[in-house]
Amino acid sequence: MEIIFRHGWILFIVVMIVNAFIMRRRSQAYVDINPDLKVGYDKLFKNFLIFGNIPWLIMGIGDIAGLTNGMFDFFSPQQLNPIVLTFHACVIVLWTLGSYWIYIKDGAEFLAKHPGFFNSGEPSKTDRLNKNKVKFIWTLGMLGGIIGEIMMWNMDIPTTPF
Repeated sequence: MEIIFRHGWILFIVVMIVNAFIMRRRSQAYVDINPDLKVGYDKLFKNFLIFGNIPWLIMGIGDIAGLTNGMFDFFSPQQLNPIVLTFHACVIVLWTLGSYWIYIKDGAEFLAKHPGFFNSGEPSKTDRLNKNKVKFIWTLGMLGGIIGEIMMWNMDIPTTPF
């Protein structure tokens, strides 16, 4: 169990890769119906893998370089560990870029046109996304993330594994 807590970033990267391939598989039914969507799904897949793994790579650098004692250090940014601060700053930058894309650059419209990235099963009329639904889901996710950040900055979370 110690290896998971010490090198959790490896597990997080593996989970991101598995999720990306699941999302790619789900989207195939939509590509079969409309091959023009393939390019968009390929962009989503690639960007999900790249941007989704940046925080875990930062965590891995901290682990490999001996700058952290494990993933629990990342729950206590108020300790001002530079790699932990870099991790949290990276997450905030990714949220900002994602919000810019969703709200300003028509990312919500793009995701609504590519519903297979999130929906499971066969395409149907009931699983259609619209840009307002995408924006609402993004907003809820952001709210959860912000609450999590506030809690980590204000709570005394033990940094040693139990």
